[in-house]
Amino acid sequence: MIEDDDTFAKRTGTKVYEKPVYHQDSCETATIDRMAMFQYMIGNTDWYVNTRHNINIFQRKVGGALIAVPYDFDFSGVINTDYASTSKEIPITKVTDRYYKGSCRDNQTMDETIKLFNEKRADIIQLYEDFSLVPEYVTKKGVKYYSKFYKIINDSEQVQTSLSACNRPAYSVRRQ
Repeated sequence: MIEDDDTFAKRTGTKVYEKPVYHQDSCETATIDRMAMFQYMIGNTDWYVNTRHNINIFQRKVGGALIAVPYDFDFSGVINTDYASTSKEIPITKVTDRYYKGSCRDNQTMDETIKLFNEKRADIIQLYEDFSLVPEYVTKKGVKYYSKFYKIINDSEQVQTSLSACNRPAYSVRRQ
């Protein structure tokens, strides 16, 4: 299920943003960082802000900040559909591999994002465990996948190597 754009905009005090967005850093820093970390957590690389691939852009009515809202998660590692594939633009070989597509941030900003995910860990796992419409083995597999994410974000060395956009070569975006 996906929430209709107009319903989302009304609920969040935003409006659909129709103008071009050339880079994800055009979006509000805290929200784009949370979105990128969420995508990393679920193992999803099938998104681009500038082409709006699996992303909708909204603008806050107060303040005017842009917010990227993701959708379409069937290519994510936690879902791991049999038809999912990786992009040739990103150096991973399996959709269950994680690749951080967020922007380069200083340690304090990255730490704030990580802190939020750590604070929400129990809630995230509980949501997964309480969802009764999937078999138990799927829940266990998902929780195990998320545990690996939490191991990464709580290891400063892995944060530097896995989550630092500053230490990796830039990836190009395939135009669609």
